[in-house]
Amino acid sequence: MLSVLQGAWAAKRVGLTMGSKAASSCTKVVSGCVALLLPLLAAFMAYDMAYVDPLRDAPHAFKAEHCSVPMEQVEVQLPHAPYKSVRYNPVAPPPGVRATDKCSRTLVTGYFDLRFDQPGFHQRNIQGFYAKRTAARYLKWMTHVLQMRVPMVVHVSPEHVQFVKNYRCDQLWRTEIIASDKENFPKHEYFQELQRVIDDPTFTPNRPLRPEVSTPWYNVVQFSKLDFIRDVTNRRPFGGKQVYWIDAGYGHGAKGLVYRMAKDFPFCDKLDEIRAPNKVYVVDVAYRKEGSDPEECKFEDEQYLGHHRHMGGGFFGGEMELMSRIADLYYDNLMRTLRKNCMNDDQAVMWSVWCRYPELFDLHHGTWWTALDELASLGYDAEQVAA
Repeated sequence: MLSVLQGAWAAKRVGLTMGSKAASSCTKVVSGCVALLLPLLAAFMAYDMAYVDPLRDAPHAFKAEHCSVPMEQVEVQLPHAPYKSVRYNPVAPPPGVRATDKCSRTLVTGYFDLRFDQPGFHQRNIQGFYAKRTAARYLKWMTHVLQMRVPMVVHVSPEHVQFVKNYRCDQLWRTEIIASDKENFPKHEYFQELQRVIDDPTFTPNRPLRPEVSTPWYNVVQFSKLDFIRDVTNRRPFGGKQVYWIDAGYGHGAKGLVYRMAKDFPFCDKLDEIRAPNKVYVVDVAYRKEGSDPEECKFEDEQYLGHHRHMGGGFFGGEMELMSRIADLYYDNLMRTLRKNCMNDDQAVMWSVWCRYPELFDLHHGTWWTALDELASLGYDAEQVAA
């Protein structure tokens, strides 16, 4: 019996020794992998933080200098905003040139530095993903959008008017700048309703720390995209037939993307080729390879509260008359969903419009940047300015 126990103990010792050796070998492998990955991670973080401008050597890139060209200023009131904004009107065009281009499209964009120290932004938001999206980074991304050779209406805070002028100085004849003081946002029609939903204990989103469900400041801007488009469809400042929204940071400065904006995005011939007429061009960013499923429209609350991906809000648009109707439908659906304590971002609202009026949409399944793949000029050098 003793010999059996001794044999078992010896076997156990051998097993422990072998296990220790195996664990030691595994630890060495892991340590080696970490040693290899740490320098790569450090290099990536250093590059990411430094953010080298990918267009610094491109022929169209330039260092913006102070633009001293005067622009006429008028007070205006935007849809659903009970306060006044200031519009900087375009200057006179060069002789023999008009602002409307070949396909008569106007782009609308905007940027407001909300700073994540506003009430409702949680510490996790500040320290995590959104900490990297600083004002400096967004403005860097925005320079690529501002250099696009197209008629453009730009919404910013008063402190960024000069920034826009500097990067559009040679295009002020096809540029409107509308300055809205973000200190007035709490007076906005949307703000109090957004705050009411956030404060309601029955509002239980799956990702409660995201800014679109934790602060009214963020969504006042996001939900205003269609109001800014409505303003253009009402006035048609450049006499255009089509209007498109483009995020100020569209492309996020990626070298393989922003060069496509440098000339005249969206390219007129591509619009005629790719886009279905009299339908809203929008990218469907749903995870399903078949795209968004109409069956999911039956579970609107779940889709909203779960932050499911459907419509991409970075670039979309169509004919003026169509986008005027879409703006109305968007507002109706926004108010309807807020009344039942259902809230997410602007893309969710657009998805709910699609659920009810799919015949008005031309969905292109892809990624956030698919529009840059489909609608870029890809080497065409002409500005397409109609003389």
